[in-house]
Amino acid sequence: MGNLRCFIGNIYARFIPLVKVEALLAYGGKILYAGNADKAEKICEYLGGEKINIKGTIIPGFIDSH
Repeated sequence: MGNLRCFIGNIYARFIPLVKVEALLAYGGKILYAGNADKAEKICEYLGGEKINIKGTIIPGFIDSH
């Protein structure tokens, strides 16, 4: 799987209500999974993805196309 990436670290998935996760799986610019790090790592390893340890915090972004 060419560009499957597993991001492990402190990740805010949503603010209202507040949801923090341990991992994100992303493929082709889309988030496929947000949740438990062990599960994400197993999926990433099985599919041959790249594991990236985050040394900070990831927060959701908003892009306004106007």
